[in-house]
Amino acid sequence: MRSNKAVHFPRLSDEDKLELRHTSVLSHITNEISSCYITYADTHPMYTKDNYPNFFRAVPSETAFNPARVALLKYYNWTRVGTLYQNSPRYDLPHSKLLTDLDSARIAIAETQGLVEELQHELLKLKNKDVRIILGNFDEEWARKIFCEVSNF
Repeated sequence: MRSNKAVHFPRLSDEDKLELRHTSVLSHITNEISSCYITYADTHPMYTKDNYPNFFRAVPSETAFNPARVALLKYYNWTRVGTLYQNSPRYDLPHSKLLTDLDSARIAIAETQGLVEELQHELLKLKNKDVRIILGNFDEEWARKIFCEVSNF
């Protein structure tokens, strides 16, 4: 017998690194039993309505912010940007969509840099290309590192 009751599971903390596996398993299970899964804040781009029709999130995915980013750039007539993104599926996929949206809006992408371990090299490439507007897809740990490093330039 299948249940149609909504099930809410709390989001695991970023520190325990089980969030993606937790969400993946529960998303599959809730699809099989015709139930729904409401997550607190999992924004991983692999959880689309096509793949997981019973998966709902309390916050928008990272790609949902792209129209606002593009609108902000257009409002200030900024037509040339650089991008920084964290090398992980959570940020790679939204970054690819961001590049597509920027291209569609005819905003030039002067430089794109992925973040692995070395930060100075990536920021130096942006600086050497005279990038003044930088759009980023990365977590709070990388944000701290980036802002600290940029303040030294």
